[in-house]
Amino acid sequence: SFAVALAIGALHQTEGRSILLNPPGRELAFWAGFAVFFPAVTGVMAGLGLSGDLEDPGRAIPLGSIAAVAPWPRPTIAMTAATPKRMPRVLSRLRTRWAQRPSSPSRKRMTNALPTATPVESVVSPINERAASSSAMIASALVRTLDRFLPGTTAQIELVQGKLGEVDAVITTGPPQSTHLIGLKLKKKFKLPWVADLRDPWVNIFYNRYLLRTAKSKRKDQRYENQVLATADRITVVSTGLIEEFSDRAKDITLIYNGYHSADFDHVVPKEMAKDTFHLGYVGSFKPSQNNHNLWKAIAALIRENEDFAKSFALVFVGKAGEGLTRTLSEFGLEKYVQMVGYVGHNEAISYMAGLQSQLFIIPEVDDNKKIITGKLYEYMAVQNQIFSLGPVDGEAAVLLKEFGHDPMLAYQDLEGMKKTLLAQFNRWKDNNRQPVKMGVRPEKYNRRSQTKVLADLLDQLTSGAK
Repeated sequence: SFAVALAIGALHQTEGRSILLNPPGRELAFWAGFAVFFPAVTGVMAGLGLSGDLEDPGRAIPLGSIAAVAPWPRPTIAMTAATPKRMPRVLSRLRTRWAQRPSSPSRKRMTNALPTATPVESVVSPINERAASSSAMIASALVRTLDRFLPGTTAQIELVQGKLGEVDAVITTGPPQSTHLIGLKLKKKFKLPWVADLRDPWVNIFYNRYLLRTAKSKRKDQRYENQVLATADRITVVSTGLIEEFSDRAKDITLIYNGYHSADFDHVVPKEMAKDTFHLGYVGSFKPSQNNHNLWKAIAALIRENEDFAKSFALVFVGKAGEGLTRTLSEFGLEKYVQMVGYVGHNEAISYMAGLQSQLFIIPEVDDNKKIITGKLYEYMAVQNQIFSLGPVDGEAAVLLKEFGHDPMLAYQDLEGMKKTLLAQFNRWKDNNRQPVKMGVRPEKYNRRSQTKVLADLLDQLTSGAK
């Protein structure tokens, strides 16, 4: 976000139109200050968006948000609270107050530390070589959140157009779904072909139930969702369930799966773990809605009933897990079998996937979860190790597992099925000289090169019709 803010500021400055927060003669330009302010605000917004990782979102979100914002200087709070209509007045007041403050060494150091320009080419770029050859240039991430703080985003797009020539298409992607409101504004102003990429439900996303939302907020979200679906030239989604969700209001919907990056898996080196140990592991942020007590009960039963399993079993969590999970595992007497790795980078996460004897995959236990297909599932299947999965047995993820030759998904309440499947996977590993068991086939049609081709074809279609 720091780079995006500086890039936009650089566009202003290259035209000699820098907006100063202080009068001439001072040093700190408006965009320099904004480049510092913008990441701070987006950090708070990003924290608010992580409600699914919280054990008690209804309590934690209000307390955490107030604690994060309360220590800030009053001007920052004023800018955070301002609506687009009030923003010019708020900025005017802030400029006046800033102008009254004496210059200081700290202000000079901050000004000198900021880069003076960012290449314009980094702001708008072709999606890939094919899209570039067909002049399908995309104005995308640049306008994702800026208009929520400054009403001049469309002016920035005009400036980008002047720099790079005609912009042929706009893509907005969410969540956060507010990015589509910027796409709506751009569509109305410039009449450009617009692709709205909705990777999750908007109104019916599962974590909304954990937020303190008023009836007015729900109606407003519904109105925005309907406007975007009706106005966008094309809607792209990541699952057939989302097609069902939006088909009654959208003109055209294209399915582009999350998929996986095949190059990440071509030469992956499995993570070295304890030898002669059957590692059942989860890679990623483990949410409270995935904490299935029947699974821990099944594992505890196998440990009691099967001595060989008890001696060889380990449960691994790579990524954020939370204290709630740790307490639950202790309640079932599994603490000595658990390894909490914590956060690792993406490449190391894939290495852990490849080193596991069984990859744990749990669909969050929420309403409408039959439509959920996470990117993790594609990566698990690309590794081709065994997958132990819980979720809706008639959901889309269950269909994918069956299609590519993996063990069937188990229902959340199927305690005996869990014991049977986990023991079968353990015995396969033993029969394979205690080496990882390769299962199924790599889902090549879901690699991101194939999915990018679908998007490139879509852009070619939209832009050729617009010319």
